[in-house]
Amino acid sequence: MPSIYQPRRPRASPLWQLIHHGWPDFTANYEKKYRAILGPLDSQAQSTVQSFLRCGDLASGFTRLECPDCGHERLLAFTCKTRHFCPACHQRRVRSTSEWIASS
Repeated sequence: MPSIYQPRRPRASPLWQLIHHGWPDFTANYEKKYRAILGPLDSQAQSTVQSFLRCGDLASGFTRLECPDCGHERLLAFTCKTRHFCPACHQRRVRSTSEWIASS
């Protein structure tokens, strides 16, 4: 029996909530509080966080999937594909890599 797809709810995760609410304050205060100690805020870090916040959000893009048997359609939101920062994308990558290693 095929499993029933359950779309994830990225905005419900505690990590997403923390970053969504805390990131604007962090970036606004970075120059005066952290730059002297940590150096400039890396543009890659900023890009990674923005991608994470859009991960799994239909408003940020999606693809339409159709069942070849019954014609039922489902929207699948694009992901950020950022390993090590986004738990969902990292887990997906770990699973696919471990399956590849196991089959080799």
